[in-house]
Amino acid sequence: SVPFTKISEDELRQAAPRSVADALLAVPSLQTNNALGNTNNDFRFRGIGAGGTQFLEFEEDGLPITRDAPDFLYRISNVATAGIDVVRGGNAPILRTAAIGAVVNFRYKEGSPDDHEGEVFFQTSDFGMRRGEFWLGGPLSERLTYSVAGHYTTDEGIRDVGFDANEGSNLYANLRYEFEDGSGHFKVSGRKFRENAIVYLGTPLVGSAGNPTQISGGPDVTTGSLLGPEIVRSSTYFTPDEIGTLDLEDGNQSEMTYFGTEFSKDWQWGDTDFEFISRNRYTDDDSGFSGYYSAGFFLNGDIQTGNDIVSNMLFNVPFDIGVLGPGVGGYSYALPAGVSPVSYTM
Repeated sequence: SVPFTKISEDELRQAAPRSVADALLAVPSLQTNNALGNTNNDFRFRGIGAGGTQFLEFEEDGLPITRDAPDFLYRISNVATAGIDVVRGGNAPILRTAAIGAVVNFRYKEGSPDDHEGEVFFQTSDFGMRRGEFWLGGPLSERLTYSVAGHYTTDEGIRDVGFDANEGSNLYANLRYEFEDGSGHFKVSGRKFRENAIVYLGTPLVGSAGNPTQISGGPDVTTGSLLGPEIVRSSTYFTPDEIGTLDLEDGNQSEMTYFGTEFSKDWQWGDTDFEFISRNRYTDDDSGFSGYYSAGFFLNGDIQTGNDIVSNMLFNVPFDIGVLGPGVGGYSYALPAGVSPVSYTM
């Protein structure tokens, strides 16, 4: 037996997910931390624990999107997603190497050969979200169909930071040609995705682990964020000798363009039926990262602190620097002398 979860188009429509983490809340054995907003969320599987993202693969129409931080380059669509298929547990690595948590396949809609169809979707919320989506599909000829979809979204973030936190767009299209004898099809597809999404910090708490409280005069835990307009743009040390400028409005900067093909053909040899499927995709993606972490956090197994970093002060971790130096820059938020956080809340 194979543990398999199918999330239908109707179920997605009822949930109206704002992020991939929201969309996967219904998957058994999978814990999703959807407090981080549109991106950089944590996915953990029962029996795997921390680092579960390393054992999870996201696919789009049967081909991988990316490995590690899989929601960097994907956003869920409320009108263009035909459904989500999830193979969980020990059988998943049969499909993809090392994906012992799950393989998650997001399927885009294809056009109907019978009728032209379309949908428009609008979404808003009390944190300034403005999101518009569309989908259109139908026949171009007797055997050729089309599908076009897109969305634009912007919001102030699920935790108050005092500036526009997320903004981006996605455009997708495919053409599918059915062979005259009904033995298969050929499909081409393309997608253009671009978004800036804020990366949130944990808020430090003091006291005891059983009864933590916020720091006197410190960040407001009701907003759940240390970020604010005063540090949107700041100077910080990328290395001990190099000062750079960081813009938190950039956040996780994701941009991806791809072109893909799919060829499917059925044939019969004697009394045996065969199906041949070939999927190919050329992808060009670029993902940058602008965010702050709290001193003392572990990152990739190495503690990112040093003698030159003030205890418990926020500091910057450049995404593309292999050996990280001290990051105390032109701003600071330090805890009172002698006080250490007992936990962090998202």
